[in-house]
Amino acid sequence: MTRCTQRRAFAALVSLALAVAMTATPAYAEEPIGDAPVLPVAEQADAADLPGPGEVQVPDAQADALSAVDPAPTLPPVFWPGHGAENGLIHLTGALFVESPDGVVRTGSSEVRLMAEDAPGVVISRIHGSTFAFYDLHPGREYYLELGYGEQPVYVGAMPTPYREDARSFTETTYELAVVLPTLATVSGTIGPVSPSRELTVQALRYDEARGDFDSIAIDGTYTGDYRFGGLFPGVYIFRGSQGASPRALSDEYYPDGDHFEDAVPLEIAAGATVTEIDFTLPEAMWWVYRLAGENRYATSVEISKATFEPGIPVLYLASGANWPDALSAGPAASARGGSLLLTGPTTLPDVTRDEIKRLAPQRVVVVGSSASVSDGVLAQVEELVPDVTRIGGVDRFDTSRKLVADAFGPGPYETVFLATGANFPDALSAGPIAGRLGVPVLLVSGWTDRLDGPTRTALESLAPRTVSILGSTASISDGIEQDVAGMVDSVRRFGGVDRFDTNIWLNNVYLSSRYLGLSYFANSSGFADALAGATAAAAYGAPIYLTPSTCVHAGLLGMLESREWDRVVLLGGEPSLGPAVARMESCEW
Repeated sequence: MTRCTQRRAFAALVSLALAVAMTATPAYAEEPIGDAPVLPVAEQADAADLPGPGEVQVPDAQADALSAVDPAPTLPPVFWPGHGAENGLIHLTGALFVESPDGVVRTGSSEVRLMAEDAPGVVISRIHGSTFAFYDLHPGREYYLELGYGEQPVYVGAMPTPYREDARSFTETTYELAVVLPTLATVSGTIGPVSPSRELTVQALRYDEARGDFDSIAIDGTYTGDYRFGGLFPGVYIFRGSQGASPRALSDEYYPDGDHFEDAVPLEIAAGATVTEIDFTLPEAMWWVYRLAGENRYATSVEISKATFEPGIPVLYLASGANWPDALSAGPAASARGGSLLLTGPTTLPDVTRDEIKRLAPQRVVVVGSSASVSDGVLAQVEELVPDVTRIGGVDRFDTSRKLVADAFGPGPYETVFLATGANFPDALSAGPIAGRLGVPVLLVSGWTDRLDGPTRTALESLAPRTVSILGSTASISDGIEQDVAGMVDSVRRFGGVDRFDTNIWLNNVYLSSRYLGLSYFANSSGFADALAGATAAAAYGAPIYLTPSTCVHAGLLGMLESREWDRVVLLGGEPSLGPAVARMESCEW
C-alpha cells in the first residue's frame, strides 16, 4: 500500500454516513467508573468535516524550505595541529559557521558530540566551541556527529539535518569539515485554558520531505499560559496543543483551531524567523464515535467499502461470509495491492454485494477459496460483472493461504511475515490491517503440530522474510514451530498476551502507524465477519482494529486510547455486534 493510496483512501472518510450524532453539548455525562473519567460522547458527526490525516499536504513552495543552505564559496581559515593519517586511525576535525537569512556566513558555536552507529545514544566525546577535533579514533566503527544546536539535535550530513537517519558516517582516516548551519527560528504563543492543577503541552511537528510525514520529529514543551520555542531548525511544521496528562479533560487542538491532525495548516518557518501568536485554546475532551453497519454482515461489508474506496480499484477479493479462514490471508493481500474485500454468501451473491461490485468497477476480482467456500454459481455471477475473475483456493485453509500469498506477494525478500494459527481468528484479525498497511503477508499454519510443515517452510523460504512475527501463545503456535522458524530468519518475535485483548493491544502498539492519527476501528472480539471486512479499510487509513466485547469497551483499550489522546472511533457492525454501551465508550467493569 503506497502512501498516496492511503491518502486517497483516508479522504474517503468524508463519505461516512454514520449513526452517532454530535452537538456542542455532551450527550453523556455518567459518573466516573473508579478513578477514570467517563468522557462525553459527541452527538452529531458530520463526516464531511473529517477528510483524514492523509489530506495534509505540503505545497511545493513550503517543501522547498527544507533545503539546507549551501556552503558559502569562501570560509574563514581554520588551522589544525599536525596529526597525520599514517597510523591508520581516524581523525575528525572541523569548524562551525552560521549563515544569516541574508546570506552572510559567520563563525558559529555549538556543542559537538561524537557518536558511533554501534552504540546509539552514547556520547563518545564532546567539545563545545567554534571548532572541534576528535583524534585517534579506532577504525572499524561508523562514527557520526551530533550538534546541540537549538531545540533539537542537528546532525552533520551532506548538509546539516535534524534527521538522524541522514547523518553522514565517518569510517576512513582524516576529515576536515566546514559545517554551515542555518540561523534558527523562534515561535511563541499562548495555550489555555490555564489551570493551576494541570500543565499543557505544545508540540512542533516537522515535515520530513524524504519520508513524506510529520512523525519523525516532535519538539515539545510543557507550559502554563505563554510558551516559546527559541531555536527551531527552519522547515515546514504543524503545531499541536494538548493536555498531555491524565485524567484527560481537554482535547487536542491543531493550529489554527483544528480538532484533528488533518485540520492543521502546515506553516513554513524560515531561517531566522520570529513567529508569534501561534495560540491554542483547548476544547473539552470528548469521543467522536461513528458506526458503519448494514442489515447483515454482507451489507456491513458493503457500507465499509462505500466509506473507503472509490471506483476503479485494481483488485477486489470476494470471500465467504459464512466462515473466516480464507479471508484472513485475503485481507492483507487485498490491502497490499490497493484493493478491497467484500463478503458473499457461499451459494448466493447478495444483491447489495452485486451492486457494490458494479460501483467499485474493479480491474480484477479474486474469488477466495474452493467451490466449497464460494460456489461456482457465485463465481459465474461475478464473471457477468467483471471480465477478469480468478479463483484462488486450495485443498484446505492452509493451502489456500499459501496460494493467496504467492499470488499477491510473490518471492521476497520481505521485512516481516506474520504467522497465524488456522484454528482461530482473533490474533490474525488484529494483524490483518497492520500487514496490509506494511505490504506483507499473513500466512496460516497448523499451529498445534510440533514442527513446521514442509509446504509452509517452502512458502517462507520463497518469501525470505528478515523477521517472522508469530501471533498468539504456544497454545496457538507451538514452541517447536517457533524454533524451526528461528533457524530460517534473522529474528522471531512472538505476540502472545494473556488473552485476545492483550495480544490485540500489544500488536497494535508495536506496529503503530502514526502517533497523531487519532482514529481506531472497533470490532466484536467474538465475531469475525465485521473485522474481516473492515481490515482493508483500516489498512488503507493506517488505522488499527481493536477487539472489544459487544457490551462495553475493554478497560485496557479505553485507558490506552485516552492516554494517547485518540478520540475518533469507527464501530464495525450494528448494535448486535457492538451495543449502545460501546457507542457511549463505557468501560467494562470486569
